[in-house]
Amino acid sequence: THHLLMLAEMETRLREGRQPQMRINMADILLKALEPLQNHPEFHHLSWQIDEKLENEEALSTRGDEPLLIIALRNLIENALKYGQSAAVEVQLTRSAQQLIVEVKDHGPGIPKEEQEIIFEPFQRGTHTQRNETDSEVPEKIPGHGLGLPLSARIALLHQGKIELESTPGQGSIFRLILPASATT
Repeated sequence: THHLLMLAEMETRLREGRQPQMRINMADILLKALEPLQNHPEFHHLSWQIDEKLENEEALSTRGDEPLLIIALRNLIENALKYGQSAAVEVQLTRSAQQLIVEVKDHGPGIPKEEQEIIFEPFQRGTHTQRNETDSEVPEKIPGHGLGLPLSARIALLHQGKIELESTPGQGSIFRLILPASATT
């Protein structure tokens, strides 16, 4: 229910053009998103890195709503852990000239091309959430309601950003949260 209410709030804020204006540090956001995931059963498969070229705090700053961005990142990372089939998950924070990019890469089953658009719509889940018939160790269906990715995508839009997906069935997926970076001095 909480995710549904948040999704409705994102739609309202987007429609009204209410964009977050607080100056925030994306490295802090990433660390806060990772903290509660330490109890996740697959957390030991996770590695994360902040580009060493981003030494100063100014290079890591953007304007945003800290709690919302934590939710967006946590959704992406938790999905990678949940669907990654106990394989490595890598999270990296980098910056281009104009953008901050958090890349979440898993080595799970990947998402078929025809499903890559629909998983960003509420209540839509890909076939990768179903158990492989040959794997009797995995539960019938991976739990979820199809709200995490739509919510994360709308949070990105609210921040004048986006989420990109690159996925190859059998090789894994890369989700990128891309946000405008604050100008450095």
